[in-house]
Amino acid sequence: YLKNDDYAGLQNYFSTVKRLLPSNTVHFCKHNTLNMLLVYFDQLAKENHIQFSANIQLPESLPIPDHDLAVLIGNLVENAVEACIVQKAGEKRILICGQHQGNRLLFTIDNTFDRPIKQDRSGIYLSSKHPGTGIGIESAKAIVQRHNGQLQLRQTDNMFCVSIAMELT
Repeated sequence: YLKNDDYAGLQNYFSTVKRLLPSNTVHFCKHNTLNMLLVYFDQLAKENHIQFSANIQLPESLPIPDHDLAVLIGNLVENAVEACIVQKAGEKRILICGQHQGNRLLFTIDNTFDRPIKQDRSGIYLSSKHPGTGIGIESAKAIVQRHNGQLQLRQTDNMFCVSIAMELT
């Protein structure tokens, strides 16, 4: 749904999943849409033997459309899960932190990886699935820019780190 910009389909999917989930489901945050997304990725991580941790301090509602938040975090966490799935050696781990401070929304998404990350000469990240730029990072950048924010990407020896700061108006 995210890849096809089908936000109505995504909302329908979340509604269906919410009805089917047991009441003892892991609870990551008060924001329902984001919580459902994180529950999905937590399950996917468990199925692939990836340590998944999310510390999210958000209220039930935010002055940002749910579909913007779902696309932003969904694309970035999906990239993190995919990087861990193809990781051959070492501990596989994803750590997500998010909080609402005043009129700002802050997130970090860190994941392990063990393959070279492709970039073009200007530093634009390239897709590992097809020729050209990655759709996930580019759509995340567009959402962050639309909300007067900044998105920073950095890599260390075996960690890929995304930092997001956005204005909530």
